[in-house]
Amino acid sequence: MTVAEAKIYARVGKHQIYEACRTKKLKARQTVAPQGKWLIHRDDLDAWLRGETIEVPIRRRASKKKPTS
Repeated sequence: MTVAEAKIYARVGKHQIYEACRTKKLKARQTVAPQGKWLIHRDDLDAWLRGETIEVPIRRRASKKKPTS
């Protein structure tokens, strides 16, 4: 669902939904970052409303290996 649909479903403001998406408190995906449409799954929205936290895996940069001679 979109942010507009999520705010009606959750009965909260759209800024609250956007903030939760940006801070990764609400699991969502953005179609084309940074200005794409946010898409939220209903189960994830329900979990956020219940106060459940999600674990977001930490992305680590690949280390640059020096060539061995």
